[in-house]
Amino acid sequence: MEQFFRAIIVDDERLARAKVRHFLEELGDVEIVAECKNGAEALEKLTTVKADVVFLDVQMPEISGFDVLRQYPAANAASELVLEDAPLVIFITAYDHHAIEAFEANAIGYLVKPFDFERFSATVQRARRTLGTRKDARLYKEQTQVFLPPAPAFEERFVFKTRGKVIIIEATTIDWIEAEGNYAVFHVGAARHLLRETLSVLEKRLNPASFIRIHRSAIVQIPFLTALEQHPDGSYHALLRDGTRWGVGPTYREGVRRVLGL
Repeated sequence: MEQFFRAIIVDDERLARAKVRHFLEELGDVEIVAECKNGAEALEKLTTVKADVVFLDVQMPEISGFDVLRQYPAANAASELVLEDAPLVIFITAYDHHAIEAFEANAIGYLVKPFDFERFSATVQRARRTLGTRKDARLYKEQTQVFLPPAPAFEERFVFKTRGKVIIIEATTIDWIEAEGNYAVFHVGAARHLLRETLSVLEKRLNPASFIRIHRSAIVQIPFLTALEQHPDGSYHALLRDGTRWGVGPTYREGVRRVLGL
């Protein structure tokens, strides 16, 4: 059964709103609780109407889609809605150069006009899965009545921009990461993606249940680490699934042995 959700559509173009409404009606299991033709209306509805997903145009007169998100927390402080239940955001725009800013704003999707039903449906399915996870987490909290500190927010995806193209990589698809000068090289299958970031910072952004640092210059997704070779001098080499061999730094040996069950 599909995850039901309530939606708000925000776009200054009537035909664009109609297209989103039509696609949502085709998908089913959704209630459209509001349609807004500008940012001001969107802010008003967000503070008075309960919604799970907002389809938000980027470029609108006076108040842009990004302005709506920036102003929403302040406006919401006076409402009865709780920010932790803030709706997921799917940006809709005629331009692709806002993608990085959109994902920095934690958007769940980014649709570039003119988008087709297949692309729209895939984005909505991602939102449904996220809502389902959020619902399960809330139910677990209510049933156990255990109040724990919020878990660290680990990155679920990384955004790369190269030659005018925006590439989004899910964290689960990363094989390993190595330091190269002032950059981190993400190995995803045969592809390499560069990010200007240190491994020390990346290590804190990655889920330690999935990634382990094996060297001051290398972080590996745990399933990609296949073996550990011990040498007579006491040193270790880690063998990765693609055949790459890395010397294991003394600081990281115990952690590598632990994840391999040694």
